[in-house]
Amino acid sequence: MTPESAKGIVIKFIQKAGVEIQWRKSVTTLNSRGVSITHPGNELVTERVLLLKEKFNPLHSTVAPIGTVLDTARYIMCLPDVQLAKDDIVTDSHGNNWRLDAPDWFDVNGEPVCKQVPVMRVEHG
Repeated sequence: MTPESAKGIVIKFIQKAGVEIQWRKSVTTLNSRGVSITHPGNELVTERVLLLKEKFNPLHSTVAPIGTVLDTARYIMCLPDVQLAKDDIVTDSHGNNWRLDAPDWFDVNGEPVCKQVPVMRVEHG
């Protein structure tokens, strides 16, 4: 599998089954002491992503072991150039608000193919 073919698969699924999300882009500035401070920005960003009910893993076994571990988290899958950051709150096309956790990615031959971000539903944006 090449990075181009893997990215093509992600793009195909995003176009076919993706949802629109919107968020306000954060702005990071330095205060007078040189400490980074993040402020909510005024720029509204819209992207199309996949909202998944489980983490995608191409090496995941198809046989589920019997046990008490259950992954109930949801994930956003997007292309690597989408600028999602931890603690951003995004709104999907259904009006649900989601708080983002730390973005993760996977790559093929050292080239990033897509990002996965765990999300948690919140009441207010």
